[in-house]
Amino acid sequence: MPTVLEHRVRRLLATLTVMALTAGLSLVGVLAPAQAADDAPNPVVTVNPSTDIDPTVANQLVVSGTGFTGPGAANGAYVLVGEAGAWAPGTPLPGDGWVAQIHVPAAQFTAGAFTGTVPVAAGALDPTKSYVVATSAAHWLSTSDRSLDTRTPITLKQAEPEPTPEPTDPEPTPEPTDPEPTPEPTDPEPTPEPTDPEPSPEPTDPEPVVYTPAVSLFAADGTTPLSGSVELGSTVVVKGSGFDPAGNIAPAGGRPPIAAGSPAGTYVVFGKFADSWKPSAGAPSSARAVGDQRWALSQAAFDAVPTAFQASIRGQLVVVQPDGTFEATLTVKESTSGWPATGNTGVYTYGAGGVTSPTQELYAPVTVKPVYTPKVSLFAADGTTPLSGSVELGSTVVVKGSGFDPAGNIAPAGGRPPIAAGSPAGTYVVFGKFADSWKPSAGAPSSARAVGDQRWALSQAAFDAVPTAFQASIRGQLVVVQPDGTFEATLTVKESTSGWPATGNTGVYTYGAGGVTSPTQELYAPVTLAGAPVDPEVPTDPGTPEVKPAVTVTPSTALDPSVANVLTVSGTGFTGPGAANGAYVLVGETSTWPTGTALPGAGWAVQAFVPAPQFRDGAFSTQVTIPAGTLDPSKSYMVATSAAHGLSATDRSIDTRTAITVKPGTPTTPVDPEVPVDPEVPVPPVDPETPVTPENPVARGTLTWGVKESFRSYIVGPIASGTVSVADGASRAGSLFAFPQSSSDVDGTTGTAGYTGAVSFSGHSGALSLTLSNPSVRLTGASTATLVVDARGTTLDGGTFDLKAVDFAALALPASTTSDGVTTWASAPATLTAAGAEAFSGFYQAGEAIDPVTFTVGASTGVPTEPGTPGTPGEPGTEQPGVVAPFAPGVYANAAASATTVVAGGEVTFIGQGFGSGTEGIEAAIYSERQLLASGITADAAGQASATVTIPADLTPGVHTLSLESPDGVRSQVQITVEAPVVPTAAQQCVARSVSGATLSWGVKESFRTYITGPIAKGAITPSGVTSSGSSFGWSGGSGKFNSDVDQGRVSFPGSVGFSGHGGILDLTISNVRVQVNSASTGSLIADVASSDMEGTKNQQSGVTIASLNLTGTKSTTGGTVTWTGASASLTSAGASAFGGFYNAGDAMDPVTFAFPLGAEVECDVTSGANGAGALATTGADASVTTGLAAFLTLLAGVGAVALARRQRRTV
Repeated sequence: MPTVLEHRVRRLLATLTVMALTAGLSLVGVLAPAQAADDAPNPVVTVNPSTDIDPTVANQLVVSGTGFTGPGAANGAYVLVGEAGAWAPGTPLPGDGWVAQIHVPAAQFTAGAFTGTVPVAAGALDPTKSYVVATSAAHWLSTSDRSLDTRTPITLKQAEPEPTPEPTDPEPTPEPTDPEPTPEPTDPEPTPEPTDPEPSPEPTDPEPVVYTPAVSLFAADGTTPLSGSVELGSTVVVKGSGFDPAGNIAPAGGRPPIAAGSPAGTYVVFGKFADSWKPSAGAPSSARAVGDQRWALSQAAFDAVPTAFQASIRGQLVVVQPDGTFEATLTVKESTSGWPATGNTGVYTYGAGGVTSPTQELYAPVTVKPVYTPKVSLFAADGTTPLSGSVELGSTVVVKGSGFDPAGNIAPAGGRPPIAAGSPAGTYVVFGKFADSWKPSAGAPSSARAVGDQRWALSQAAFDAVPTAFQASIRGQLVVVQPDGTFEATLTVKESTSGWPATGNTGVYTYGAGGVTSPTQELYAPVTLAGAPVDPEVPTDPGTPEVKPAVTVTPSTALDPSVANVLTVSGTGFTGPGAANGAYVLVGETSTWPTGTALPGAGWAVQAFVPAPQFRDGAFSTQVTIPAGTLDPSKSYMVATSAAHGLSATDRSIDTRTAITVKPGTPTTPVDPEVPVDPEVPVPPVDPETPVTPENPVARGTLTWGVKESFRSYIVGPIASGTVSVADGASRAGSLFAFPQSSSDVDGTTGTAGYTGAVSFSGHSGALSLTLSNPSVRLTGASTATLVVDARGTTLDGGTFDLKAVDFAALALPASTTSDGVTTWASAPATLTAAGAEAFSGFYQAGEAIDPVTFTVGASTGVPTEPGTPGTPGEPGTEQPGVVAPFAPGVYANAAASATTVVAGGEVTFIGQGFGSGTEGIEAAIYSERQLLASGITADAAGQASATVTIPADLTPGVHTLSLESPDGVRSQVQITVEAPVVPTAAQQCVARSVSGATLSWGVKESFRTYITGPIAKGAITPSGVTSSGSSFGWSGGSGKFNSDVDQGRVSFPGSVGFSGHGGILDLTISNVRVQVNSASTGSLIADVASSDMEGTKNQQSGVTIASLNLTGTKSTTGGTVTWTGASASLTSAGASAFGGFYNAGDAMDPVTFAFPLGAEVECDVTSGANGAGALATTGADASVTTGLAAFLTLLAGVGAVALARRQRRTV
């Protein structure tokens, strides 16, 4: 069943026909409903007005017809205005010589009747000639079918005699008689009288103004002259003068939507053009790579454009004033296909609509700031000697970087502090030992990056933008990135505090800081370490005492609680595995944390985080600020330290407690780490196997959803070439998007849970955009709910929408699971509603399935605090109050997977929640029998963790459980079904035969060939590497595989056939033709299809299934050659789109004959029966959607002339 998108694409192609025929072109036909055999056509036409038409003004002729029925009406009708002798009765309709013309599609006929309006420009009609309004069958039928031919005379207002009275108006006789009494004495008066009229004609003589086009460029404010270089994405204001508002007249047969005789205006473009770019010099459109464009037209010229096309021009329109001036704003951006290697960037102007105007072909250069290309070079400690050979541990390496954008690596909303959203996050410059697969952009976990020493490369402006309270923690690592993108950093060659991993590569690495991924900045420069043997004469002293952590606090006594207190906390002895993640420094009551227990996540007055790279031989110094009014003089306080992140629950090696006293209260009792704080309230022993739950955790729910898999794939695919991004707290894991809970009033099976965040889809350079945000789930029963979202974006006709609280999808709820106050509904099937289909811009129909939704409902408000910032070991972090606490230890069915069914050995992404901000050491496993799939996973700021894992190839088929598991005992799980891979048995092992020297004979479609070379299109057919007999084309040299046992195989043929008409505006090339045999009775023709839009922009689709083949009774074998003769071919929906809508899916194409010479035995592939996969789809439905949408957006950008009409499409 065709999708809504297919319907829209077809309506678009029908609308494009009107555009083309307005200027004498015929591009797209829509078949009319079939007529009964006895419904003979009897066309009758009336024209209003038809008499006394004033040729000096523009006229709108309303043409009404009846009796337009029968086969001749299949493509609609042409309505034309021209001289009475332009078309001889009974002859094919000529393709030119008409004053004006329109096309009435068959879909606009009602019982053979129609009404259309033909615009006739002022001055287009000559009062001395005779004219008719004519009708004819449309498209190729205009050459062969005469059943709709009519001619209706029209008469013109004869205004010629009127100028004759004008000579009598001046009446030279009365003038001499009036002055007769006086003129005699005043002889000089005749002299002034001729001089008096002379000035009046003189002003009329200059009326034909000489226009001298010129342009000036200004900055975005429109007043500051443009100078220096500009950045991509900035705007330039173009002010033009001397552009004739009535110039650049469109010729007959020119480009729509400008009618012949009307001013076509001027293109105003930012782009990168070749040295020889001017249309007047014959430069092709490929010499003009357009980044952004406006269309300069006079208001009168724009008003003359047919109303149906004005909306598509309005977005580009800048008005040329009567004095020849205009003002346009352009965005400095690349062409959608990228910049050519050579050329000149700047602002260009030239005649629009195919009109050449040499005086308007102007160029104003614009220098664009260079694209940054990051590089690093390594030097010895002197900073000048290039690093070579091996280096000793403890030595220094100087790193010089270039091409690092000082304003790049922008931190996203919800990113890692202390960099604010929208600010440059900079680059980490690290000496370390990283795994082979270490890059963050490729999803490598932080455990793949063992950091020895590190610096943080930031521009000075970015550092200055960091909150003052956090600058001290960065300053020790800071290296400044200069405005030209260079920096210099000095690194110490040393091991990670937790030791080197067993495998990996030592060297200098750079990558995006603060959690920002920047693939171009992920660089590696190897460094070889010299061996460090132990001196046998100085044996290691086994009796060296273990270094224990010690802390001093200044000031530590008599703290004034009425003012803010800044404490300097210095530590030594912070070494060993417990220091791998750095340390938490906390201020709280002495009773907050019992000795020997896991660090609690709540109850602290102040907290800070010291990253491991800030330790120097186990020592550090940091400051914490206690706000005024925080301390209670009646209570006892301490400064505590603990291992950070996940180690805070399990590692007690760097725990310290240092007492502080408050003025004027009683001094606190020093804390004895061996004695419980309150002897009257004994602390129960802690089970080391069960991590202690942070006090009063707030369980925060999450909604996880992939939106729709096919939509995601299209956006990031080669056609849309777009992006998917998240913002406002949402996060992404592979194909899933996670939205943290913001509110909840759910009571059992009713109520609403709200979530925050946004996911945005953008493709075709922004012509297609959709943002879904702030989802909520409205529960209406135990098994029913509605997914509600805000939706905004750009519609296919260039409009915008911003919808709030759209009932987007109906959810079929599975049974929920509840644990520790957290309720989860996993993988609820979702079905698009009518409102959701509308918000989806009609991409899908109401009732279609979209991706399932998993949502967890936790507490309604509040987020507790947990020490520290989630961060990667060895990466900078800082204090972050208000992070999310983990759930209580337990099993939660609140994870979501990118697929519910996975083949053993296949890959799946899943995302879990409830781990707490920055929890590290999370593992991914699969059950029933636990198998570890991944480790070293770190939760994000919202406590979510994700992993992309490979299912073990030997896993038993059936239902299994994917589980993300933290060291704290939180398990977030989801069930999937694992299927066995298809493994052929010995009896199923297939062998194909190689094919070489194959031949193919196919004429494409006779009517299409006839139309291209006929009097309307006046085109040509150009084979390349293909022979032509006039009625068919011959391909040879085909190669591939064919499995004669199952009648499956594919053979590809070199060469191409090009069809070009209407002066090159209609351009279609079929190349790389493949014949796919699916069975003894079915096959398909597949090809790459290239076309050109109205601006000459090339558009190409690969692997379009053009036609389905019926092979029944066509196969024969002679020797080693298998031949199929005269196989009937029918157009697929994808083929119909590729042919620009000339034909409908199912239409017959020319028959196909092909022969496969069989060679040696070869291994089967997917096209020739491997694993039973040879029966490939032949309908081309998906390709139709893709091709149609690509064609639509290309035309929208290049011609911009179509507004999608919501009208019923007739079926044939």
